[in-house]
Amino acid sequence: MYIFFRFFTRGMSHFFESIKLAFSCNKSYKQSIKPLIEKIYNCMFFNPKKKNEWKFWDYKMSKKVSEIIKGGEFKEIEDPVEKKFYFWLLEELSNDINFNKLNTLELGAGSGAFSYYLQKRFRCSVTLLDNSKNAIKYAKLLNYRAKILEKDARQSFGISKYNFIHTTGLLEHLNDKDIKQIIKNIKRALKPNGIAFLAVPNYFSPALITLWKIHGKGSERYITIRDLKKYIKSYGFNLIAARHSYFSFEKITRYIWLEKIIGRLGLGFLNYIIVQK
Repeated sequence: MYIFFRFFTRGMSHFFESIKLAFSCNKSYKQSIKPLIEKIYNCMFFNPKKKNEWKFWDYKMSKKVSEIIKGGEFKEIEDPVEKKFYFWLLEELSNDINFNKLNTLELGAGSGAFSYYLQKRFRCSVTLLDNSKNAIKYAKLLNYRAKILEKDARQSFGISKYNFIHTTGLLEHLNDKDIKQIIKNIKRALKPNGIAFLAVPNYFSPALITLWKIHGKGSERYITIRDLKKYIKSYGFNLIAARHSYFSFEKITRYIWLEKIIGRLGLGFLNYIIVQK
């Protein structure tokens, strides 16, 4: 509990300091705040093992596959903290999206855990896209009914095929050109009136800072909600929602109202937008 509040306080400090700078500086200086924050975070948390990030995560997924084959547990569906995160996210998004029996695609799927819960709770038809063979292996062990696309999200993944396309934890690793290409691919692959959910980690989330403190930071860029809205601006999407996700006190469940307030104040784990074709 001490560690949690220590990083909570640190996150609050970063958050309010950034707001103060944003309102007190001229436009050119505002533009330099983001790279400065990224440099500070890299100095504090960068893990040299993540220099070749794709190989690092592919190796991590291969270890997870081996553990499951030996009888280990799926953390995404058995760990209380992980389960709470996905429960919260689905509850929150259900306010804006009717997920019932949608044909869905997850980009940069990794474990495919979010799709697992979509299928289990809403009977969605799920497809997982990832370019890591080991991530695909793990995802198939977790959810054998999922369809698989082993490819890069910067490549085309269909035309008018899906009702819902989502990605969490992918875009922040890419440059602007690649992000725009993926958004273009999403627009092409969505059916008419289809919905996309684009989410990136919130740099001022105490939970994210704690994870970086323990495991180290990789190539994650500082992408704001405003940045996400700029990315989709020229592609003709209708914006449904743009916000921070709920905050979570991990295993504590007595203060749901407080978690919602803290999340909306800017300390939730994700920055995200929901858009419609």
